[in-house]
Order: sequence, then structure tokens, then C-alpha cells
Amino acid sequence: MIRIVESERGAEVDAARAIRQMILDAWPWAETAPGVDITIIPNAQCYGQTVQDIDVLLLADITDDRATFSCFKPIGREALDSDEPVAVQVRTLCLVIEVKDHAPGRVRFTGNTVKVQYRDSVEGEYWNSATEQSSDQLYSLRGYISDNVENTEPPYVTSLIWLRNVPLDSLPKCKHNVLPSRLTWTKLLNTAAAESKRIFGSRGKWFFYATHERNVSSPF
Repeated sequence: MIRIVESERGAEVDAARAIRQMILDAWPWAETAPGVDITIIPNAQCYGQTVQDIDVLLLADITDDRATFSCFKPIGREALDSDEPVAVQVRTLCLVIEVKDHAPGRVRFTGNTVKVQYRDSVEGEYWNSATEQSSDQLYSLRGYISDNVENTEPPYVTSLIWLRNVPLDSLPKCKHNVLPSRLTWTKLLNTAAAESKRIFGSRGKWFFYATHERNVSSPF
């Protein structure tokens, strides 16, 4: 099952719908599979935290062994033995995705950090760090889960930034957590895996876990 918890229209809802379609393009069986529970929440609210708004929150609890992706790099806490792509089974995910629709000319990279330009009638043009926003959302979600879900260790939260109008060849060449305009579910998962290093091996198989617990509890 894949569901979107929609509250209002906007770029965040559009992004959530696009991500849902990416999942279905990669895993067309996931819509009705009993072993798949994916919830996508645009405009998620972490009340009581310093930063309350999360553009898109994705939670996944998956037991279906078909939920795999090709992992292209030797990443994770345990190094993959080969430089060739390997199949990684997705078990749990907890992703916060900062969505930016800025044109390429209003996006600036310094190393692996991202700033975007805003225009304000009072302040005029100014630059704001999307990287800091993304990091703040990560800690807000962990704090919110700690405050609202009893007897549960918060999952490992992976923060990503989706620049929906910036092509892949314009992104930094160094390691980063930025997603390009043309995006697939496999690309998203590879970026999340590289950022989180949550790939684990067991008996010759590889798994992506946000937590060692069976599921990611949602207080939303």
C-alpha cells in the first residue's frame, strides 16, 4: 500500500505525488502488496519543535522481498564486496525531503551545501541555506517522534533536498544529499543510502534499514 496524506495543494503535494509515481514505476506491484506500507506526508507538522514544517516526509515498512533497488557504490556500514551494482532489499525508510522549485540561476552551491535565492518586498533579494533547512528538519522529526511515541527509539532519519528544476549535471561533483530534476526511485534510494550509510549485510544479502526495529512508528 502506498498512501499520500494530503492536506492542501502546493509544490509539496505535487512532489509527494511525483514520488509515489516513481515508486510505482519501479515497483508496480507495490500498490496492492500486503508486505508494503509506504506513507508520504506533504507539509508534515512537527508541533513543539523549533522547526515545525517538513516539506515531504516518507515512512516505509516493507517485508516484501521484491522491494529492491540496484545499489551502485560500495556504501554502508559494511562495505559491499564488489564495485558492480548489487540488489539491496528495502526494509524501513524515514526520509525528510526539502523541496525547492527555484530556477538554476537562483541556486548556488558551495561545496556540498546549497543556497537558494528569495525575493522579499522588505528585504529584497537574499539567499537562504536549503542545506541548513534540511538538517533542521531532520532533528525536528527525531525530537517530535521522541516526544510523541513512547518506548520507541527514533529511526535514523535521512534528509534530502530535491531541486526540481536543476539538472543532474549542475549538481556538485562531491558527495551530497541533493536530488536532480529528473529523478527515479532508484536514484532517490541510492542518494539516501549514500547519505545515511544504512546498508547492512546478512547471509549474502543486503538490506536498507532506517532502524533495527520492524517498523517506523508514525505519530502523524
